[in-house]
Amino acid sequence: MTTNSSNKGIIYLPLEDVESEHCALIVEKGLEQVKGTENHKVELNNRRAVITINNNEVIAELQNLTIK
Repeated sequence: MTTNSSNKGIIYLPLEDVESEHCALIVEKGLEQVKGTENHKVELNNRRAVITINNNEVIAELQNLTIK
């Protein structure tokens, strides 16, 4: 994760077995439920989610996520 002085960070979350737009939408909807996220995007070609958070407390919640 990278952070800056404004207490924001970017998390690159690897995604296994996410190969379709349908799967990406499921991940997107799940990420919408995580409090403290400012922005999120699923990159199918890189098999990852890019999540911008606006506080450090979100890290613990994201670390507990299991994406199958």
